[in-house]
Amino acid sequence: MTNEHSYGIIPVFKKNNDFEFLLVHHNMGHWAFPKGHPLLGETTEETAKRELFEETGIKNCAISKGISFEEKYIFEKGGKKISKTVTYLLGFIKDKNTTTPQKFKEEISETKWVDYNEALNLLTYDEAKKILEQVNDYLKSLI
Repeated sequence: MTNEHSYGIIPVFKKNNDFEFLLVHHNMGHWAFPKGHPLLGETTEETAKRELFEETGIKNCAISKGISFEEKYIFEKGGKKISKTVTYLLGFIKDKNTTTPQKFKEEISETKWVDYNEALNLLTYDEAKKILEQVNDYLKSLI
């Protein structure tokens, strides 16, 4: 089995005591948080911020230090089993404008800001829903 690691950001927009989350819709059909593989020499934060920009066009994001969320799953690709770990950072966004850069539209068909309940309904995979629940609990503890 091959091991893979990806990094991403869970984009959060806070208005008063309410939170919205940014999801990306992949052309393959699933809804998820922005994430991807590191380039050689990139740190976790550098990878996560680059992937956020590539998938949503967002450049400015305040990363919450000292907190991350991790999902693990196994999938098959090209007849090989892959054990994947994704580490998500929590990123606060001040401006909800998003535009996926043209060269990444082959991967991402749309982005959408949604509240917690809609995010739970849209996210395709159970592991992502568990991450969202953890993030929501954490955010509630801050207010």
